[in-house]
Amino acid sequence: VLQVLLDGAFGDFFEHRFRLARFACLLDGDAAFGVKQVGRHAGGVQRLGLGRGDVHRDVLAERLVADHNLAVVLIGGPTDQKLGDEIVEKSGRNEIINLAGKTKLRESAAVLAQAELFVGNDSGPAHLAASVDCPIVVISGADDPKETSPLARHKRLIYLSHLECISCVKNTCPLKGEHAMQCMKQITVAAVLGQVTDLLREISGS
Repeated sequence: VLQVLLDGAFGDFFEHRFRLARFACLLDGDAAFGVKQVGRHAGGVQRLGLGRGDVHRDVLAERLVADHNLAVVLIGGPTDQKLGDEIVEKSGRNEIINLAGKTKLRESAAVLAQAELFVGNDSGPAHLAASVDCPIVVISGADDPKETSPLARHKRLIYLSHLECISCVKNTCPLKGEHAMQCMKQITVAAVLGQVTDLLREISGS
């Protein structure tokens, strides 16, 4: 399946940018040639919160590149493609590539299987990453991690347990105005990066 990707529109990027031994594309895996790949779920990033506005999503992707020398691959469905394009455009980074809406399930699994790690919310891509033994950083909010969190050998969970409304298990936040989506909005880029750093240390054994 990876060969299908390599033979497609992203062939040159993967061939020259990534070492295909362990996904180093930020699908929260930074992949290529010595650069670690990280695979990241584009839609999940949006729902993470990470503050208000688009800048925080861009900052997270940029910091993953700058702080960890990771390439970033964004994955997701067709509805995530526009968001992924915006993240790439605003970041101005060649190391960030958007595959959201451009890969099928098996292709996404192949990308994740090669990724250094996955960063995103508790979503389908997070469970897919865990199923191919990709280390994951999972952001949990409305979901109940005791019931639905992906099972993975290497995992970090970001979960604001101090919030009274945490794990409400509702598809739409019942709170309004500034109180809405605090389970996501209070998660900072620094908090996510801290968990990424910790997980990468664990993986490397240092």
